[in-house]
Amino acid sequence: MSKCFNCNQDFERGKFSPDRGWICEDCLGYKIKGHNDWVPQRIKDDRQKFKRDLIQPYREGEFSKEFKEAYPSQAKEMLKSGTITKDQYKGAKEVWK
Repeated sequence: MSKCFNCNQDFERGKFSPDRGWICEDCLGYKIKGHNDWVPQRIKDDRQKFKRDLIQPYREGEFSKEFKEAYPSQAKEMLKSGTITKDQYKGAKEVWK
């Protein structure tokens, strides 16, 4: 017996696909679901712990309010140096939510 890559059920008859692995007969004609990776709790905890370190100043051309709040001195320095305008600084949006 094998487990289906798509539905994760045991099956006896199926087909092997080089890009998807073993697929049961029931799933052969259906669209494949996204593969869910299991993420350990320590990784989830680290993502929360180091969330501030991952914030970038821009996303798709928009200045980030999260960056402005996390790094106020750097945001003001960007304003002084001309990297961003006063309008961008005042109109910063939450782009990482």
